[in-house]
Amino acid sequence: DSDLHMTALALELCCTMMANRKSSQNVGFAVRTKVLPQALILVRSSLLQGQALQ
Repeated sequence: DSDLHMTALALELCCTMMANRKSSQNVGFAVRTKVLPQALILVRSSLLQGQALQ
């Protein structure tokens, strides 16, 4: 449970950094190339599907 909570906080931080117009272009590039692919794998994971969510 705590791992999923930390994951949610990390993703929220990435969204905040992407929304900040003062952020470097490197931030956006890093999020798109490193974080997003892993986040997409996570949302497809059986850990977040069906019975695990209840």
